[in-house]
Amino acid sequence: MKIIKQSLIILSFTLLRILIHDWINIPLPSSVIGLGLMYLALSLKIIKIEDVETVGTFLKDNMTIMFIPLTVAVMNVFDIIKLNLFDLVIIMVISTTVTMIGVGLFGDFLRKRGKKL
Repeated sequence: MKIIKQSLIILSFTLLRILIHDWINIPLPSSVIGLGLMYLALSLKIIKIEDVETVGTFLKDNMTIMFIPLTVAVMNVFDIIKLNLFDLVIIMVISTTVTMIGVGLFGDFLRKRGKKL
């Protein structure tokens, strides 16, 4: 019964995120909306972590299975990707480098700020 309840809570957030995405029609992935809603519900104590922990842990532990359809889809359109492969690799290298530098600088900032407190 506990697993069914937890599954229904997570599925209700999935349905809610899809409905909100379709109603508001904002250029934000519905998965991001769902994560935000779940975060708000947990932060505001609308739901407790125990209410979703078992199923959430199961989904996290088996997350690789969720990427199989995406991988197959990429394989189906690889001919299109192959035409722009060099450009895509350059974009990925630059964006990864910028992200790593940004996170490092932000970490340094937080560490220095923490010493002053």
